[in-house]
Amino acid sequence: MENVRNLLDQHDLRLVLLAIMICCMACLTTVSLNARVTATSGRSRLAWLVASALLFGFGVWSLHFVAVLAFMPGYAISYALVPTALSILAACSGAMIAFTIWHLARSAVIGILAGGTMLGLSIATMHVMGVVAMRGCGIISFDKPTICMALLFDVLFAMLALWRMRGPSLPRRLEAAFWLACAICVLHFTAMSALRFSSRPKMVTSELEAGSVLLALFVSIPSVAILVAFFALALLDEHMSLRTLQEIARLRQLSDATQEGLLIHRHGIIREINRALCERLGITPESVIGAPIASALGAQAAARLTREHHDPNQAIIVDANCRSVEAIPMEVTIRAITFDGEESEIIAMRDLSTQRRDEARIRYFAHHDPLTGLLNRFSLRRHLSEALAATRPSDTHIGLLFLDLDRFKAVNDLLGHAAGDALLVEIAERLAEAVGPTDIIARLGGDEFVILLKNIPDERPIVACAQAIQASMTPPIVIDGRQIDIDVSMGGAIHPRDGLDADTLLRNADAALYAAKAEGRNRYRLFDAVLHLRLQRRMHLQSDMISAMKNGDMTLHYQPLLNCVSGRLEGYEALLRWNHPEYGAVSPMEFIPIAEETDTILLLGDFVLSEACRQLETWPRSQRVAVNISPMQFKLDDLPDRVAQILRAHALEPHRLELEITEATLIQNPEKAGETIRALREIGVKIALDDFGTGYSSLNYLHRFPVDRIKIDRSFTNDLEQDNARAIVRAIIALGHNLSIDVTAEGVETPDQLSFLRDNCCDQVQGFLLGRPEPLYPASKIDVSRKEVETMTDATGLA
Repeated sequence: MENVRNLLDQHDLRLVLLAIMICCMACLTTVSLNARVTATSGRSRLAWLVASALLFGFGVWSLHFVAVLAFMPGYAISYALVPTALSILAACSGAMIAFTIWHLARSAVIGILAGGTMLGLSIATMHVMGVVAMRGCGIISFDKPTICMALLFDVLFAMLALWRMRGPSLPRRLEAAFWLACAICVLHFTAMSALRFSSRPKMVTSELEAGSVLLALFVSIPSVAILVAFFALALLDEHMSLRTLQEIARLRQLSDATQEGLLIHRHGIIREINRALCERLGITPESVIGAPIASALGAQAAARLTREHHDPNQAIIVDANCRSVEAIPMEVTIRAITFDGEESEIIAMRDLSTQRRDEARIRYFAHHDPLTGLLNRFSLRRHLSEALAATRPSDTHIGLLFLDLDRFKAVNDLLGHAAGDALLVEIAERLAEAVGPTDIIARLGGDEFVILLKNIPDERPIVACAQAIQASMTPPIVIDGRQIDIDVSMGGAIHPRDGLDADTLLRNADAALYAAKAEGRNRYRLFDAVLHLRLQRRMHLQSDMISAMKNGDMTLHYQPLLNCVSGRLEGYEALLRWNHPEYGAVSPMEFIPIAEETDTILLLGDFVLSEACRQLETWPRSQRVAVNISPMQFKLDDLPDRVAQILRAHALEPHRLELEITEATLIQNPEKAGETIRALREIGVKIALDDFGTGYSSLNYLHRFPVDRIKIDRSFTNDLEQDNARAIVRAIIALGHNLSIDVTAEGVETPDQLSFLRDNCCDQVQGFLLGRPEPLYPASKIDVSRKEVETMTDATGLA
């Protein structure tokens, strides 16, 4: 305390306050200059570094000598010029080394420790050299404990200053300047209190006074320079800070307006980052600005962005995985910009996660069925081709098993497509459990599935697989609370016996499937020689249909329609027949399903309708013709227009044409069917509902659709010996009459059947008993035909 009191007594406090003020201004300016060092690069960075070191050195020197001028020991003191000048050099060079270490150190801790130690030593060195330069005060001694304590606090405060100097905010800068000023002031005044003067005071001379004046000039010049530099740099820093804030604000507004990521860096240090990128990476701007790129994007991505040369017009792909659970793919473009007055690089980043997911989803659905997740037709062919290429016929074989659900259409019609989809998903799951782990399951579409069996010795694994699938379908399936019993028909083919290429194998397995369905469904069938011949015949028939219509191989036969009460001939039903040059007579039951698989059925429908109307044109006007319309033909939007055009072409009255449709035609699209029926009836064409009674909602059709005639299916006519069939036929006739709809019975083959229908007032009959389908009836033969029919009706007692 005595030393402190002596120190206060021996100092001019006004000059002490001036010295402290100069020190604080120098420290604050030094901190601001170091902030510019951090924010710049290249030569500009070196210039700011040198300026900060010089300013700090002069600030330490000014505080020392202004404070020394304030020292009043009671006798005159002069100063040696060379040590005084060297003390300035020691302070500036030491600060330069300290700041360089702090800025370039790879580790922040090492930079603070090493830089702070060097900065504290430079302050102490300058003080010691300044004391050594003192003259006229005799021999000086030091209190070593006090000097050591001063040096310790000096270094600690210097370290604190460097630690708090990292940060752009004004409070951080003020705090760093405070610790720097503490380091300088504590060392100076503590060290001054440790000085011991052993000589007696000397008389003051003019020479000594001159020395003090000279020192005052030396001190005042850098002090004024510090003040000028302080205000100049304060204004410059304020201007540049305002400019930077404005530039950053504009950049943030622009970058935050987009979902793209933007990052600006200088030498790998992040200067700015937009909010969209921060949100995607799970970080905050405050946590990464001023830090290396790796702190935001991860080390691997940062290395690619900062070390590789990139074409600004060429995007690159990196995986950002610093904070995320999994890597985020980013499309990156890099361009050079000027930011905050310095050359920097802006990185524009686009998150590819959604695009990658979409691409993966597209690739998945390009190879898989979207409903069941099974492989699709494309993938099946690829696997089949690969298996064929890898198979050696001498030791292994390939098997194909085609599957088709029996009565699947009825499920869709009764329960709706959603229930049908649920059924297909359940079937797919059961197939996966039934087949082997190496077997491949694919869905071709609808209710068609294919099993590919690779590396099998013979056909026995195909049979075993078919039996396992049948067993898996035994437990009932429940959809929307309703139990569904579903059966599966299967057809198999084996390579190389049943085909050497993929197309042949698929076609032959499909043929075996159709054979299984024809044999009664819910069974399996392997392709064989008989099926091969049948398949060849099917292919020939399919390819010969169009030429058969042109060459006259297809003709119309007519079966008479008789009034059941009067026995009068009312017209004919046109039936298509095919006399093939190689196969002879081909049944419609064979070639019509083949035509329905392609658009050929539409050509056949137009042919029959046009040919029937052409021939009807030559008949008596009392006769009419009935023509069957296929479901595909009935779906055509312009069917009414086509019918009207054909009638006009042959100058026929519309009521002479009757179109027969089945219940299956109506059920596919009831709304559209109703519109078509009404449009046809507006033309004047009659509509007959064929095969009535075989569907499952016939009464609903009679209620919804305005038909002119219903035709009792031949299955009921053939069973008229049974009481149930008789009751059904009576009910249909009564129902038709009550609705003012004519009733025709098909398939009349015995007099008893005809007698029953006549007794129950059926309107019209047709069948082999009354006349078989015959070829064209020319106009000259119509009367003969009518007489033959009348003779026949007399013989049967119809009239």
